[in-house]
Amino acid sequence: MQTQKILNYLYGKMNKQENIKFIQDCKNDSNLNNELNLHKEVDSAIKTEIKVKHFKNQLNTIHNEVFAQKQSKVINLQNKWYWAAASITVFSGTAIYTIARQFQNPDKLFNSYYAVWNPSMTTRSVTSEIELTKIIESFEAKDYGLSLQLINLLSLESQRNPKILLITGCSLMENEKYTEAIEVFDKFDNANYTLYTDAGNWYKALCLLKNKNINKAKSELKNIVKSKGTYSLEAQEVLKKIK
Repeated sequence: MQTQKILNYLYGKMNKQENIKFIQDCKNDSNLNNELNLHKEVDSAIKTEIKVKHFKNQLNTIHNEVFAQKQSKVINLQNKWYWAAASITVFSGTAIYTIARQFQNPDKLFNSYYAVWNPSMTTRSVTSEIELTKIIESFEAKDYGLSLQLINLLSLESQRNPKILLITGCSLMENEKYTEAIEVFDKFDNANYTLYTDAGNWYKALCLLKNKNINKAKSELKNIVKSKGTYSLEAQEVLKKIK
């Protein structure tokens, strides 16, 4: 359905209202916009690479060399050669499109699916509510360095609190310290944190993706899909795009 809409837009098959709505949908949906841009790139690549003049010269060379003795056969076979070449062109374009969709850039995938975690104020096992408030305020103000400093002042027991772990990991991600963030999210693996575990594993998979550790990222994403947790659908989508 989405692909057909894109094709209708690119080839002028939409009316004015449909055209306006599609443009607005692209602004609101980054995945749709990315797919539109991919279609444009593929079309451009095909037009650039397949030069009409060069194409005709190749056909004429083949005809002159192979069928020069019988002009009637040349004329008869021209369409066959043309359609064979056209088929190869279409196949090549489809292959380019398929490969581009399957092997999307890890950075683009990360940017499409990463959103910083949003903590609420209810957290147990933290030394004091005042300390937690300061940590969350600095985190929501995007002062991630301060958040990490305040977390380091907590007791080790408080630092192991699942919500504090998520704030720690996401603060590290925002500071582009993905390897350190993975070490934090690893602490969720054998812990019974339910929803927090889902978030921790999801962010760990994204960190692995960002670090170009594709095999481990895929393994983590498969586990998320199997768990049928909060991020299972997103994990399934990412897996389809990096297979």
